[in-house]
Amino acid sequence: MKNLDDSVLKRQRNYDAKVSDAERNALAMRYVEADRPVEALELLERTRDRDGLLRVRAWAVERGDAFVVTQTERFLRDQATADEWRRTAEKAFAAGRWHHAKTAWERAGDEAAAARAAEKLPEPPPIGPGRRLLLKQERDEEAPAR
Repeated sequence: MKNLDDSVLKRQRNYDAKVSDAERNALAMRYVEADRPVEALELLERTRDRDGLLRVRAWAVERGDAFVVTQTERFLRDQATADEWRRTAEKAFAAGRWHHAKTAWERAGDEAAAARAAEKLPEPPPIGPGRRLLLKQERDEEAPAR
């Protein structure tokens, strides 16, 4: 595929029965090289190419992307190591990606570091459905037991 942004060709490569796993795996690696791991995962989810999924995991660890590391765990049915989670957290923290850092340090088992990242997280917005739910939960927790 010449243009990685062509959605019709991408859909065809992902779902057409005539496209081989080898072609899907090659295209997935092009997405990784273009820093588009989620699109690579769409293809690798179908092929279950272990080497490709491990390459995506390595990409995610080096960029501090806890979401993508978690997705590779799901597809590989194999947990990332504590060291991979620590490296993910360090990269995320250095890049100011506080939620990714917090998640990765929690997965690495370092609650103190996770707490440091949590302190950096911004406050939720004062309005909106998500904030209303948080406020309702706080009220429910404060209400006396019946």
